[in-house]
Amino acid sequence: LCSPSFSVPGSNIFCGDNKGYPREEMPQLKSKPISGGKLDTMIKNGEIDEKYIKRDDDGEIVEVNTEKMFLEKIGKDAPEEVVKVTDLKATQNQLVGKKVSLFLNQLQNGDPDSEFTKALLKPIIVARNPETGEMYIVDGHHRWAALVAQDIANGGDGDIEMTVKVIAAPIEEVVKQANDFTEEMGL
Repeated sequence: LCSPSFSVPGSNIFCGDNKGYPREEMPQLKSKPISGGKLDTMIKNGEIDEKYIKRDDDGEIVEVNTEKMFLEKIGKDAPEEVVKVTDLKATQNQLVGKKVSLFLNQLQNGDPDSEFTKALLKPIIVARNPETGEMYIVDGHHRWAALVAQDIANGGDGDIEMTVKVIAAPIEEVVKQANDFTEEMGL
């Protein structure tokens, strides 16, 4: 979990200068559908492309990537940009240390061609405030935090970059829209 002891004052490292959202109030656009919910029904009716569905070895659904559906729902483009991880700010005020550590270990020691490593390096969604230019994370806090930790482990030069999908809107607006979407879809 984030706390003042896990942030660097005057910076955005980890959860410093976050928007104060508890983790459980953040949207999960890559999540497991609730049985009987709208997304579950769409999957059963064959309305969701299998490339967006991640299954375990038994064929059970582990998660569904609804990012594209969300962006279509809110009518926003989200062009990809490459940014320094230190230029992004956390929206939520909590991180799971074990998850960040697992992701960091994979980035530093795992096979760079593995599906897990590739998934960690996929773009995350951020909201850029049109007035201030500040970019806050909508979904992908743990992957971002692992890259921030990697930057620190490499000397803290601020040279680690990641690809993001940028929604031009205030973070509060995007979080509300994303939470409304995940509730409607049954995630």
